[in-house]
Amino acid sequence: MWQFWKRQRRKYASSRRERSQKRRISANLLCLEPLEARLLLTAVPSGDQSGVINSDTEWLDTGADYHLVGDVRVRDGATLTIGPGVNVTQNTRSNDLFVDDNGSGGTLKITGANLQVDVSYENNAGGMIQTSTFQTTAILNIHDASSPVLSGNTFTRADQISVYPEYVPRLGDNPNNFAPNSVVEIRTGIIDTNTTWGQIGNITGYHVFGTTTTDVRVRNMAKLTIGPDVTITRSPGSPDLRIDDDGSGGFLDVNGATLNITAEYEKSAGGMVQNSTWTGDGIIARDMSSPTITSNTFEEAAELMILDSSIAEISGNTFKGTDGIRVYPEYVPQLAGNSYAPNTTVEISTGEIANDTSWSQIGNITGYRVNGTTTSDVRVRNMATLTIGPGVTITQSPGSPDLRVDDDDMGGFLNVNGATLNIDVEFHNNAGGTIQNSTLAVGRYIVEE
Repeated sequence: MWQFWKRQRRKYASSRRERSQKRRISANLLCLEPLEARLLLTAVPSGDQSGVINSDTEWLDTGADYHLVGDVRVRDGATLTIGPGVNVTQNTRSNDLFVDDNGSGGTLKITGANLQVDVSYENNAGGMIQTSTFQTTAILNIHDASSPVLSGNTFTRADQISVYPEYVPRLGDNPNNFAPNSVVEIRTGIIDTNTTWGQIGNITGYHVFGTTTTDVRVRNMAKLTIGPDVTITRSPGSPDLRIDDDGSGGFLDVNGATLNITAEYEKSAGGMVQNSTWTGDGIIARDMSSPTITSNTFEEAAELMILDSSIAEISGNTFKGTDGIRVYPEYVPQLAGNSYAPNTTVEISTGEIANDTSWSQIGNITGYRVNGTTTSDVRVRNMATLTIGPGVTITQSPGSPDLRVDDDDMGGFLNVNGATLNIDVEFHNNAGGTIQNSTLAVGRYIVEE
């Protein structure tokens, strides 16, 4: 019996030792798990910084300077975390902080830092910047569909932000402190989701920047809305706003803005431009585009061009220049209902008149100037009649096209009464019409066949 109890005590003691060991192992595992995760981060001391960061890294020395002596590039899926009170500095403006500049992935997270360097998010880079200050030497670039979250930051200069076109609304997702009258630089790119460029806090302007071979393009049935009280400009020789340049559909709505940029409606583009001021460049509507352009002011340097059978509607606009309007030949009658500067001359692009059309005095419009190339003309065809009314002057640019009536043997007519003509006129085939009470100043008048 004694031996039995002795064996039971040994078994009990062994069981206790095993349970104790398991508890110790479990406790050690609980302690090691966060430590192992922690070992994946590299806490870098303050001082000079440059080169590629390709593993998760922290700059956390509060009050210390992390001084860029070369570009720092966050790549290969790594995350750089910059903590509160950290100063990121540089000797010159030539050293920047890039996130995912090679498309391999990268994230930058900044909280409460003092930034004196340019920060650039590229290639879908992510992260966040919050409660940080961009000093006057710093610029924030957000390009290539990157998506950092901005919140509670202070920008000390009015031109410190550069973004791709669709990012603009995100500048207003969370409160940030923008310098008074801030202007955001817009890099060229495609807008294929509805986007608004409006007043966001102290942001009152947007400046399009790129090259002459790229533009901001609104496509895929998206709409760009430019809100009241903002100014849109572009760098000299820089891109335009192009709406539906690929035939996929697009819209541009502008209300109460000031613009010095070319907005070009193409293909089947639509939208409404109203109550706005164009100080330069202007609007081009071509193809079968159908914008409504109403109650705007076009300053002397601004132009309106309606070309290639566009069905744009214009009304209630004020044109302060005398030579800033160009239309295709059949569009002329639709110029009625607007205010023009005294002695305005409308430029006529070459093309075909296949419907009865009148070039007459419309308010202060007193002249029409045909412009194009020597291989194209204004052609009156398909039994249509072009009527040139009294009190107008018809001219052509040097070496430019003629007025040709019925050059395709389909019939055509030209009636002129009380006008002054300084252009070559050719009647072909079975063309007809009347020229009376007019002054034939300079030009050739040819009647054939």
